[in-house]
Amino acid sequence: MADRLGAGKPLLDDSRELMSYRAAFIGLFCGFTGIVLWLSVAGMNPYLAAVQMGIYLFIVAVIMTRAVSEAGLLMTETSFLPSHLIRLVMPLPSLGAANLSLIGMTDIVFTRDLRGVSCCPR
Repeated sequence: MADRLGAGKPLLDDSRELMSYRAAFIGLFCGFTGIVLWLSVAGMNPYLAAVQMGIYLFIVAVIMTRAVSEAGLLMTETSFLPSHLIRLVMPLPSLGAANLSLIGMTDIVFTRDLRGVSCCPR
């Protein structure tokens, strides 16, 4: 079998994990695809949506996860956004109003503390 080495030993033993590695990868792929489709339907360029969410999931989230796990912090808030990295490659005003509006929305929803984004005064 392709997933076995030599004398019947599996390549990766995920029997003690909460979720198999295959299920986690499929979930990551489906979630990433779903968010890119959702942003595309909302009006964002699909390539820009993939770059935006790719930067968030595979750069920002990994850095924040490492900070939480190594420092023992209860909560973190990132100091850089995917739009900051996109701005290094191309000027943001050239993206257009719909893309900029959705970049702003994803910056607020995915990378900031939502306690400060209240629509109803208390």
